Amino acid sequence: MMDIILATIRESPRYHEIKLFYIHEHFDILSIQQMNQLLDIYQEILSRQNAKENPMISQFNTIKVTLLIYRICWKIEEKQIYSLITKCSLLQSYLINSLSRYFELQNNILMLRKFMSEPILHLTERKDSLDIMYEMNMKELLQHPVVVEVINLVYEGEYSISSTSLSLSRTFLCMLEMDIFDQKSICQRMIQNISNFGDTNNKKQSSLMYNIWKQSILQREQDEMQFTNIINLLLILFSVWVNQIHNDSYVEIKDIFGNAYFDETQ
Repeated sequence: MMDIILATIRESPRYHEIKLFYIHEHFDILSIQQMNQLLDIYQEILSRQNAKENPMISQFNTIKVTLLIYRICWKIEEKQIYSLITKCSLLQSYLINSLSRYFELQNNILMLRKFMSEPILHLTERKDSLDIMYEMNMKELLQHPVVVEVINLVYEGEYSISSTSLSLSRTFLCMLEMDIFDQKSICQRMIQNISNFGDTNNKKQSSLMYNIWKQSILQREQDEMQFTNIINLLLILFSVWVNQIHNDSYVEIKDIFGNAYFDETQ
């Protein structure tokens, strides 16, 4: 059975996560020869130039699939199979470097959060990518600025950089402060951070942090648009209400005084 699964891993990247699930669930019954064959297969398919045949690229959640492949090497090292340690080290190094480059290129923090928090197939446990990174003590990835940003967002609910100057409430709160209608402090912080590409206090921010600022600005624009629409809608409803009151009073006066009253006033 395991030989069939190993053969399908080499032949096609389809349903690769399911195949990895079977491998991990039945890892203890793998022989040393099958483990060696599995490492050879991954060294072969991960170096394929065709993106459709490379499971790290063709699968939807690149992070989860890569970590599950890395987990195979980690389990082999836990079993202390010294004849396979060199192959495991080479494959692990390749996977970590690939993930690091992926993190540097991926600037969508919310998408990364979804990828890392997506559950991993397991019969009893409920784990995600962050959990198995902690379990395998992958310090190099856990200390990566992008992963730190995701952890801040997941566990603290906020970004590591402050975006309070972009808050919509701050825009209208400044009307209550001196000078009235002076939004200079808000605009200065926005323009400064954009013009110097996030370079504040002589500390260069990462590309991810810069993109978070961009997302915050876009969110501010959306908030302002929604606020404007709400104000306009309230004004329309107020106008309709005033017009309705005026019409009701007109009808009431007409019923009381009749048409003669309007003829005299005209």
